[in-house]
Amino acid sequence: MVAPVVTDVRVAPPDLPRGGRVPLARGLAALPEGVRWADVSSLRTMNPASDIAAAAGDDGFTVEKLMKRIAEEGYDPTRPITVGTDGQTVVAGNHRLLAVRRLGYDKIPVQSAPDDPAALLALFAPKEG
Repeated sequence: MVAPVVTDVRVAPPDLPRGGRVPLARGLAALPEGVRWADVSSLRTMNPASDIAAAAGDDGFTVEKLMKRIAEEGYDPTRPITVGTDGQTVVAGNHRLLAVRRLGYDKIPVQSAPDDPAALLALFAPKEG
């Protein structure tokens, strides 16, 4: 099933599917190794949502654009939310979590933060695409 095109994504349009797992990007049927589904409601950000939305990058990236991309193309599970050792605190992926919450989905791909400090820092390196 292909999600409908979203033009105004400040609030999830009523014709978008509500609840359940966020759909994966086209051509991807399974989660990568080390990635699992987590309940969106159990995840906490280190910053309030208003701070996250206000801190959108200078490159024009916004939660709304991310919502539109997820709605149109599905969620890329190769870029899961990264959670800390408690399994609930988001250390990377706050914008993606906020977008999925606003779209109304219940589950999102997550991975645990690596123990290696260098690998953890690599999560914050700019990614292409």
